[in-house]
Amino acid sequence: MLTKQTIETPTNLVNINKSRSLQRSLIIYSGLGIFLLSIFVSIVSILPLYQRLKKAEERNLEFVAENHSTTVDQYLSKAKDIALQIGSRFQAKRELQAYNQNQLSLSEYQANSTPKLSDALKTSSDLIGISRFDNNGNLVIEVGKSIPSQFRNIASLESQEVSIQDVIKIENDSFLLIKAPILSSEFQRIGTDIILFETTILQNLINNYVGLGETGETVIGTLRNGNFELLFPLRNESASPSPSLISALEQSLSGQSGLLMGNDSSFQPEVIAYSNVSEPNWGLAVKKDQGELYALINRRIMISSVIIVLLSLLGTTAIVLIIRPLINQAITVDDLEQEINEKTLLLEGKTLELQLEKRRSDLIHDALVQMGQLRSFSQEALEQSLTSGNSAKKSLELAKIGSSQVEETLEEMIRIKQTVETINTEINNLSNNTEEIANIANLVRDFANQTNLLALNASVEAVRAGEQGAGFAVVADEIRNLADQSRDSADQIQEILGEIEKAIDSTVKATSNGTEAVNLGFSIAQETVTTFNEVRNSINEVANSSQQISLSNQEQTNAIEYVVHTINEIEKSSFSNIN
Repeated sequence: MLTKQTIETPTNLVNINKSRSLQRSLIIYSGLGIFLLSIFVSIVSILPLYQRLKKAEERNLEFVAENHSTTVDQYLSKAKDIALQIGSRFQAKRELQAYNQNQLSLSEYQANSTPKLSDALKTSSDLIGISRFDNNGNLVIEVGKSIPSQFRNIASLESQEVSIQDVIKIENDSFLLIKAPILSSEFQRIGTDIILFETTILQNLINNYVGLGETGETVIGTLRNGNFELLFPLRNESASPSPSLISALEQSLSGQSGLLMGNDSSFQPEVIAYSNVSEPNWGLAVKKDQGELYALINRRIMISSVIIVLLSLLGTTAIVLIIRPLINQAITVDDLEQEINEKTLLLEGKTLELQLEKRRSDLIHDALVQMGQLRSFSQEALEQSLTSGNSAKKSLELAKIGSSQVEETLEEMIRIKQTVETINTEINNLSNNTEEIANIANLVRDFANQTNLLALNASVEAVRAGEQGAGFAVVADEIRNLADQSRDSADQIQEILGEIEKAIDSTVKATSNGTEAVNLGFSIAQETVTTFNEVRNSINEVANSSQQISLSNQEQTNAIEYVVHTINEIEKSSFSNIN
């Protein structure tokens, strides 16, 4: 009983530690999963809201741009109305028309109209100068602030519309320059007024930073000599407009409205809303840094994110507290089930051990039977290996005798081969001599032919000589007969040589066949010697192997007897333990 407790106690401790570790892991991973899921759901919910809030701020900036554009349009419209009213007074038009028709002198006209134009300066606080020109573009009256000569150009005397010319600089002050036609009752142009307005009100409208924060501002620009210039300085007077701002002003100048996201690397990222102004040569834009534009949204989103994280943590903690007892109960049930499984496995192990013990006893008995048979077979193999060894020794002696006889045959074949080679050499010499005799016979035949030809020529000459050449003709006939005989002898020699050559060819073929046969026999004799040597070596190896097999069989027989003795001892010991 003590031994059983000693074995089971560490196992129980290990199981308890595993259970606690599993409980902690389940609680931690469950809480972490719930927290991450709540964070993911919050992010998915907040992102669309964040985008909508950003769009709302951008629309607000566009509304500011449109509002400033409308304000500028109203200001310019009011200034144009004032300019039109100054020139539309009936008495002023009648006097100017009389001056144009030379009914009044310049001094008379100035005396009558100057007080009236001075009174007109009082109609508006920002109206500071009026210059009146006749129908020929000549300056006739000037009240208030004088207009520089470079701005007095009357471009078109036929236009009947009041036009905003530009914002000009006079002594470092900005002024709005307006040109207004003076029309008669028949709507004929009889003169022109160039009017100066202070831009204080307009500049105050532009520099109104309410709702624009610290980085926002309104910008108005125009094209001058192909270059885009600002009518009023930026909020930071030392700064220059960014390329994105100039692009927005150019689009506004072309009559467009919209939103532009600035991404210039050398400037702070900014959002620019632009809107068109009624005057065709002015562009208006409202810009604000992205960081400030979305600052309130970012703060709200950050606060919402912190609140969501805190709520997620609280919810996760509550859920963990709820599921913790359930996990503990589940782990306890698992522990009981695991313990029951362990006990069942232990019983099955004991049963299996008894079955294995019985199976081992049966196997030992069968092994004893098989080992007895194996011992008999081993003894028979030992006897057969001894018999094979004796046979191998006898075969080795016979192989040695056969090898000696074959070697003697090989030596005799070598002598026959040498004799045949000598005969072949002599026959080749005889063939060469026959060829020399044939050459000599050919020479004799050629000599006989030449002699015959000479004898024939001598006979012809003897006939020509008549009686004096009769003796020479007889000699020529004899010589011709000798030549014919020599030629016949040469032909006979050629026939005899032909027969000799045929005999030599037959002898050469027979000698060649004999040489081939001798060579073949020599090769066969060599192969036979080699084969006998290999057979002798093989038989020698078989004899050695038979000796090794005999020794191995003897050792195997001894080992089998030892194994049989050992198995008998094991069987006795097993039966005594079981009993």
